[in-house]
Order: sequence, then structure tokens, then C-alpha cells
Amino acid sequence: MRFAPTVLTVSTVVAVVSVASAQDPAPKEKPVKATGDLSFVKTGGNTDVLSIGIGEKLTWQLSPRFMVKQQFGWIYGETDNTPSANALLTGIRGEYSLSKRVLAFVGFNYDYNLFAGVKRRFEEFTGLGFVAVDKPRDILRFDAGVSRFQEWAKYADTTYTFFAGRLVGDYKHLFAEKAYFQQIVEYLPNFKTSEDYRLNSETALVAPLSGGVAIKVGYLVRYRGLPPEGVKKTDTVFRTGIQITN
Repeated sequence: MRFAPTVLTVSTVVAVVSVASAQDPAPKEKPVKATGDLSFVKTGGNTDVLSIGIGEKLTWQLSPRFMVKQQFGWIYGETDNTPSANALLTGIRGEYSLSKRVLAFVGFNYDYNLFAGVKRRFEEFTGLGFVAVDKPRDILRFDAGVSRFQEWAKYADTTYTFFAGRLVGDYKHLFAEKAYFQQIVEYLPNFKTSEDYRLNSETALVAPLSGGVAIKVGYLVRYRGLPPEGVKKTDTVFRTGIQITN
């Protein structure tokens, strides 16, 4: 079953964004920024359920050049007391600015998605980032690097280890200080098995309500060219809920 955001949901968010965009942003940098969200979730692909998701992101500016970013997200749902969705992603990343537009990064991710056939997966990655556009309301950034994956399939005891490339495009448009649209596209070519590439897309629209509270609507697509046997290639996640930022 496919699912699309209702016209009412999208219209409400767009209306709030339009009001917020009339406010002049007055950004003030904080050394530590924390964001948490609680969302209604609709998944499609290998799971087709309605559930609840939680997420959290932390950014810590340790020095003018060095920054640490941490993230956590979990989706879990049950149908008739039986798990019908169970996916987790957490990770940490360090960034060091080499110049105003170029940075180096290194990081680590851990995730599992039982209904997509992944019992657990580790990823270590490194590379360079380039800020192509850096304006008050528009930011466009590209990352290029390599990753090393260790993956355990749901019904296998062996470890699948491989190296992959990492190409990421990240565009963000600010309507106001805390109202924005963001689009991230990630391509991970598998150097060991070319057919087993990954392609991920994340779209988000955020509109502030009051203080640090905002409405967030997001749509995530994850594609795998060569999934485990019996697993679909594409998973989708639609989220709408409340986001809280310090």
C-alpha cells in the first residue's frame, strides 16, 4: 500500500512557514545545539505500518574549526502484539574546517532494520566536504569520501564486509531562523559488488510554532540495488510530528 501526505497536512505546514518567513532572522550561534522529535510514522516497502518514531540530533562546536555531530533515530511498531516495524540508526561524526569552504570529516554509524533483512550493520567513513553556496538563506554542500561496511543479514551468521564510495548533496533554504526546507541525497557505490549500491533521499520541511517548538514533515526513501533474498529494494518513511530545539 502506498501513502502520500494529505493535502491538509502539507497546506498547514506551508501556511505556518509563510507566516514565519515574514520574520527577520536573528541567528545567534550556540556552542551546543540539540534537537529532538516525536513523529507519527508511515512506512512502506518491506514494512507497511503506522507507528511512532523518535529522533535526536546534537551538534557541538568545540572550537572555531572543529565540530562534533551525533544523531539517533528509532522507529518501532507492533500489530497484534507482534513487532511489525523495527529500525534504528545512530552515529557520530567529527568535522574539521580546512578553510572557509572545505572541511575534512570522519565518523561512525550503527544501524539495523530487521524487516529490511539487516540484523546489524557498522559503517566507518571519512572524506572531504565542500560548501558550494553559503548565503544567509541558502546553503548547498557536497561530501565525497569512502566508507567501510560490516553487515550481518537477518538469517545469516556470516559477515559481509565491503568498501563503498560516499557522494552526498545537501541543500537547505531558510524561510526564517527556524523555518526551513532541506533536501539531502546520498549515493553509496559498492566497490565489491557494483549492483549492490545504495541511494538515499531525505526531504524535510520545518515550521516553528512557538519558541523552540516546530512542526516537521519529512519523507525518506532508501534504495538498495541488491537486497537480501525476499527483501524489497525500496523502503519509504513518511514522518510528521513535533520538533523541539534548544
